[in-house]
Amino acid sequence: MVTAPMLQTGIDVNLPQAKAQTIPDDEGKLILTVTKDKRVFLGKLQIPFDDVENVLKNNAKLNADKELYLHADRSLLYGDVVKVMAAVKQAGVDKLGMVTDPLE
Repeated sequence: MVTAPMLQTGIDVNLPQAKAQTIPDDEGKLILTVTKDKRVFLGKLQIPFDDVENVLKNNAKLNADKELYLHADRSLLYGDVVKVMAAVKQAGVDKLGMVTDPLE
């Protein structure tokens, strides 16, 4: 898990807070955002919730890096987050970072 106050996607979500390592967004990280109403964005591109696995499987950067950061709203149901995480794993991601806000 990483905190990423510098990791911005332009999609507004209410992240959970956690004490974790901070990473800057100077490396062009691939970010998957899930909003409280279950809209999913890869970067700024909206994708259907049920098509996450297929879209990720066809993403060249993901196929090369095998790394993704999940930026999920804290009001999402646990089951919805797990469903997205399973799709990410099935798409071939080896390293999944969970983005949070730093503790205040």
